[in-house]
Amino acid sequence: MQTLPPLPPVPTLQRLLAVLLQFRAIDPEFPLQYAICLCEIAQNPGMSLTNLSEKTSLALSTVSRIVGALSDYRPNGAPYGLISMEIAAVERRRRELKLTAAGVELLRAACTPLGSDGTEQSDRTISLKTVW
Repeated sequence: MQTLPPLPPVPTLQRLLAVLLQFRAIDPEFPLQYAICLCEIAQNPGMSLTNLSEKTSLALSTVSRIVGALSDYRPNGAPYGLISMEIAAVERRRRELKLTAAGVELLRAACTPLGSDGTEQSDRTISLKTVW
């Protein structure tokens, strides 16, 4: 019989659940991929759809649909208005992705259970490619 590694302590799991519930508060069916993309955009303001696709290892068509929903262009249902898409000043075909005030507020609320007020700087960046 295989021995499983120990789970994180209950308080850690409770904090994780509290973070996930913050996203659920804006929509009971808020997909995890949306939250991942939102966090990537927060870490890299001004990134393009292609950059976001590469960072998340999601297909460009999937990222395009997610960005539409997170911004003001959701075809089915109310858009979330958490990010904005702006035309890049240098390359007119490129769209730069940035958080809106609502996006900043959501991430601040989501990070509250982690014990950070957003002023701390971490020298460790997590890459989704190393996780997946």
